[in-house]
Amino acid sequence: MSETEVAQGQPTPGPWRLGAKAARSIAIEHEFEDGTRINVASAYFMYGFRPGWEGEANARLIAAAPALLAALEAARLSLSNVGAHVPADAARAAIAQVKGERPL
Repeated sequence: MSETEVAQGQPTPGPWRLGAKAARSIAIEHEFEDGTRINVASAYFMYGFRPGWEGEANARLIAAAPALLAALEAARLSLSNVGAHVPADAARAAIAQVKGERPL
C-alpha cells in the first residue's frame, strides 16, 4: 500500500487542515508527506461564506477530529493507570485547534 492509500475502513490520517474557501463551502484536507493533497470533507454555508459564521467553526471542528481522537486515546490510556496524569497539553492543543486559536 502506498503512502497516499488509506486502509479500508480507516480514516484518512491526520493532521487535517482548512483548505480552499469557496462561495458556499470550505474544504478540509490532508497533505501526505509526498505533497499529495486530498479533500477529506467540506463544510457548507447556507448563505455563502462569511468569516466567523458557524460554517467556519464547523470546518475547524472537523479538521480537529484526528487531534481530538489522539488526545482522547491518550487520556484513556492515562486514566487506565492508577495515579497517571491526564495529558492536559494534548487536550489543550486540540481544544485550541477547534476554537481556531493557537495553543499556549
